[in-house]
Amino acid sequence: NQTANPPDPFMTAYVMYGLTEAKLTGNHVNSVAYKKGLDAVENLLKKDMPQDVRVLCLYVLTRADRAPLSIIMALYKDRETMSSYSLAQMSLALWESGKHAEAKVCCDILLKRKTDDGGTMTHWNSWVRYYQEENDLPVDTTAMVLRALLKVYPKRPECGKAAYWLLNRRTGERWESTRDTAAAAIALSEFLGETG
Repeated sequence: NQTANPPDPFMTAYVMYGLTEAKLTGNHVNSVAYKKGLDAVENLLKKDMPQDVRVLCLYVLTRADRAPLSIIMALYKDRETMSSYSLAQMSLALWESGKHAEAKVCCDILLKRKTDDGGTMTHWNSWVRYYQEENDLPVDTTAMVLRALLKVYPKRPECGKAAYWLLNRRTGERWESTRDTAAAAIALSEFLGETG
């Protein structure tokens, strides 16, 4: 008699993040499976989980037009304690929900957390907690912050500096991991779309 493992909140949210990005860029995603996945992410918001996972769930639902504004605003109150990665996702969720002033507040906090590298590059470090341990995700975080800045402050010099930093983190034609590669590719694509 096999017992099914309970769903992993982070993996569920992360897979749905990938599927949502794929869907939004015109790729075919099975609609029945996609809806079930979004339903699972909505149910996860009712459970206790690390803040970084909760914000990721909320960001996924925002991208899919299913995030309740009340939950976004409740999480917004905790913006000062969020990792830079989650704060960038929160800024994007707020912006896409029409809360532009609040999105700017999140980006203002992010701008204070930046690390300048020699005047031509900027990046963000972020210790993100998905399970018990924290993970340092500088490429993923810088990519997500760049995406937030492109929405809120597209003319800020940090946008170009972050893009340059991401390009300089490549090894050959890719970044260290598939996750970093995907995050950087999306952010740089959006940067090129904004700047021409």
